[in-house]
Amino acid sequence: MISLFMAQVFLFTSLAYPEAVYSLRNAMIFSKTEETAGERTNEIAALAANQNLNKYFKVLAGEDARMAVEDFIRKDKDPEKVWVICGDMSSIRLMNTVYHPEILDILIPMTVNILSDFLAGNKYEGIAVRVGIRGDEIQIALSSKYSKEDIDRIRKKAQEEVAKSITGIFWVCKVGLFEGGQLFDAASTGYSAISRYAEIRDSAHSVLGDDLLTGLYKDQDGIFLVFMRNPGEKLEESIDKNLKRLNEESGLEGLEIKIDSNVRPFGLLSPRILFGAAQLGQDLEKASERAERILNVAKDFGIEGATDGLLSEEVRSYVDLERQTVFETPEEERKRAAGIMNVEEISGVKVHPEHFDPFYLALGEKHLRPLLEDAMTLALTQGLIRAKMQPVLVGLLDVRYVPKGKFWEALVEAYPEQEDRIKKFRGQIDNIFGETVAFKYFNDAVKNMGLEKEGHGLGNEVLKAEAKAIIEEVLVKLDRHNILLFRGPPDNWWFVFLNPMGQEYSGDQKNMAEFVDKISESFNRALENLGLDVEVRLRMNVASSTDVGIAPFSIVNTVRHVAKSRMMERTRSFKTNGGNIVKIYDPKKHGDLSEELSDVRAEERLKAQDLLAENIVKAVKLREKENAVTQNDIAAMRTLEENGWLKQEGLEMYERLASKRGVEPKEALDSRNSDLLRAYAAAGSAL
Repeated sequence: MISLFMAQVFLFTSLAYPEAVYSLRNAMIFSKTEETAGERTNEIAALAANQNLNKYFKVLAGEDARMAVEDFIRKDKDPEKVWVICGDMSSIRLMNTVYHPEILDILIPMTVNILSDFLAGNKYEGIAVRVGIRGDEIQIALSSKYSKEDIDRIRKKAQEEVAKSITGIFWVCKVGLFEGGQLFDAASTGYSAISRYAEIRDSAHSVLGDDLLTGLYKDQDGIFLVFMRNPGEKLEESIDKNLKRLNEESGLEGLEIKIDSNVRPFGLLSPRILFGAAQLGQDLEKASERAERILNVAKDFGIEGATDGLLSEEVRSYVDLERQTVFETPEEERKRAAGIMNVEEISGVKVHPEHFDPFYLALGEKHLRPLLEDAMTLALTQGLIRAKMQPVLVGLLDVRYVPKGKFWEALVEAYPEQEDRIKKFRGQIDNIFGETVAFKYFNDAVKNMGLEKEGHGLGNEVLKAEAKAIIEEVLVKLDRHNILLFRGPPDNWWFVFLNPMGQEYSGDQKNMAEFVDKISESFNRALENLGLDVEVRLRMNVASSTDVGIAPFSIVNTVRHVAKSRMMERTRSFKTNGGNIVKIYDPKKHGDLSEELSDVRAEERLKAQDLLAENIVKAVKLREKENAVTQNDIAAMRTLEENGWLKQEGLEMYERLASKRGVEPKEALDSRNSDLLRAYAAAGSAL
């Protein structure tokens, strides 16, 4: 049942902002589920939570989705001309970083729900589904009766419908929980602390309303409050009101929730989705692949989605599925690699050719947790038999590149400012490796160098060469048949060491150092063979089941956390003879690591805020050129302005567009800001 408060909020909004999309239906889709969202303690719980959200939003996902689409196609009068539209959410990694994974878990099925309502409300003959249970891939099938012009119009309307869903309704601020005057230890992983936080969170959720999003979210850098802001209500008034409600109505004795004035509050933006559309032909899988290719090529050309048959000749040539930038690995090569990674005799874990990524000579990341779970179970069994736990190590390889010679000269000429290079190519600079670039460098920077391939074609060749180098130059030559290699997009290499290096968790620094140096040597040779004068620098980040336990989600997440940290002294780290770094999780310094990861997370969040704002400004700028700016674009820019995320170009654009459409310019917004809100702005600028 919708709360009266929610109904009043959305009714008021629809009256005050007739062009906005805030509607009673949006209030309904946020009505609270029976299950209270709790801490994500394991992968099974996370998967179950996503399934519950899919069911709650009446979203077909996974196998159910595939069967429903196939049934829709069969019932069409001309199945081969059914339209398949594939989309994914724009800037999802940035939103995940700025907001919280649990918020994205809600926004994705909400998006499919909006699309389903959009189709039904306009009486379009079609179906919208979620391709997987957890991912952001969304698919729409539409009747063969529609022309390509119809489909293009429907596609654009669908994109806009999603983009105008929740901008400016929900806001986020960082808070501190105080009990008896003492700050609650949000970083604690102890059972009592987790239980207490769950109790506080449940109480906050019940106090703040019936919608799914409002409540408390714990992240590495603290606890954040998501609340609903009434239209026309000053931000600081909304914050004060919600904090007052929490403190007075929580029912938890001795608890006080205070705003953290060092972190500026920010409003949530609506999710945005872009679509590529293609006709079915003979095969749903091929049609989906073509639709995805259309979408990806459109993005490369700065186009917000596209429909087959309406593409320019230049763009169409890139869409052709015969134009391959990466080819499937032959079956015989996968069989041989499976034989090399045949760890069954050592650990009982079975590796099959179908476990491999189709394009790269490595196991697919989706098999990491299942195979790791097998390894953990068998390690525990062996330990019980031998009265000693057999450790399993998991490593994540962070690969950085240092361009040399003409490759460096061309890079500096194109991007003279170091800050621009760092931002463009996900670069880093530190006192160990100096300035490096990430894999994106090969896709976007290495052009006109006389190479056989460039762009994504070159990028794929680099990944294929690196995977093959690990298999042939490292595992085979070192005679290591107890190591599983996984490829995780976009350019991650995961390792699972079974019965690793000498049985003990000491990590055997000498063996691990030699192993990592061997990889860097093989990578450098592989890149040289491709004609690239680029030097490789590696960080191997490792955690052990001896320290973390036998739960796959725990060890994988720990490795991810260790990989985020650039600091050396807070992990058990050492530099190899080859100039690479190995970082091994040290539980004795866990508190320090948590503190450091909090700083890393806060820094990541600020960077992602800037990038998210840049992406939206860029998209609005393109639409302004086409005279296609919407009222929702103005609303998004307005929220970005209040968030303090707009730079000079964005501010000027917002003021120009707002003045044309009768929306408050920046000066008017500034004049109504209180001292408190200006204090937030100052704190945000200082970070």
